[in-house]
Amino acid sequence: MTRSLKVYGIIAGLLIVLALSHRLTRSTLDDLAPVKPKPTATQKEDAKSKKPAPLPKPMGNPKAKVKVQVYVTSDNECDHTTLDAMKGLHEKFGDQVYITYGDLLDAAVLEQAQTHKISCKSGLTINGKSQFILPERGLKGTVMLDGPAGDKNYNMDDVEAIVKHLLETPELDEPAAASSSASVGSTAPSDG
Repeated sequence: MTRSLKVYGIIAGLLIVLALSHRLTRSTLDDLAPVKPKPTATQKEDAKSKKPAPLPKPMGNPKAKVKVQVYVTSDNECDHTTLDAMKGLHEKFGDQVYITYGDLLDAAVLEQAQTHKISCKSGLTINGKSQFILPERGLKGTVMLDGPAGDKNYNMDDVEAIVKHLLETPELDEPAAASSSASVGSTAPSDG
């Protein structure tokens, strides 16, 4: 008998033993899968009564040169990373930045976010834009502010670099409606 035939024989034998043991114990493959505990009545009630959390009040000066609009879903517990990051941004830049919050559970806010290409359950716009190019970073300089801060698209270093550049470069004070993306490093003079 060749070696491969012996291996096939062992495998077949193991499958027969497995099938017989399942038949004798009257178990199925579902019995082998881990069982998730069913939610208790209290947990079901908590989930039903869960209300959206109130969003933070705006931070900074409404007349600030840099305006950050934060889009979050108020019933999403994961958005605390973005909310905490905005507190840090305010601590760093103070009244040079005005930060406001919009709840994506509100249909009008959701529509506004979608016009800025924010498709996740959270995201940001800075001066009405959600896409930026940081030329000093080379090929990795494109930043999309879609999703929670610190996730795959952007982190707070990106946001701070954009804010810093906008504060230091008066030529970039272009209307938000001009485009949904902006090159942070461009220094083209404005018509005016």
